[in-house]
Amino acid sequence: RSQHRPTLRVGPRAASDALWSAWASTHQPRRRYDQRLYVLDDPPPGEDPPGFRRALPRDVTRLAVQAAAMEREDLGTDPRERDPASHDQVVAERVRTGRTWVIEDGDALVFQVNIGTMHVDGAQIGGTWVPPARRGRGLSTSGVAATCRHLAEVVPRVTLHVNEANTPAVRCYERVGFRREAAYRLVVP
Repeated sequence: RSQHRPTLRVGPRAASDALWSAWASTHQPRRRYDQRLYVLDDPPPGEDPPGFRRALPRDVTRLAVQAAAMEREDLGTDPRERDPASHDQVVAERVRTGRTWVIEDGDALVFQVNIGTMHVDGAQIGGTWVPPARRGRGLSTSGVAATCRHLAEVVPRVTLHVNEANTPAVRCYERVGFRREAAYRLVVP
């Protein structure tokens, strides 16, 4: 009989560690990350950066490639190797439903972020990514801030999870005004 194998687990650290120990006592996870929940109640004032907009259907192919690069960099896995059709379909669905924001510079997408969850109490963003050649120019900070300003029109707060070892990402979110909250664990079986 086949058993379901999750692609990742995330939750409060102590509970995640206990669940993982019970579920996979004979397996070691491929990767474990200390994650932190961050919360933003009041986005900073400002204008949208040049080229900031919701992603369009014409962007899907480029976004799928960049989303896969982000996952390889962040989690060490490539969704296009596992199941390219499903990965591309998820990216296309996020674009279709208006849940991906980008900064376009010429014909390059130099920033992207996804709105993963929307609820009357808040929204959670993720998948923030800037191509390596464009990093260090404030694109992530300005793009995340703009996204949060737009979300603040419809929800009272924005949250995200970040790998605590990803110092540039942590600095970006703190510059935008996110505050540190609960400690989480992300496990890649």
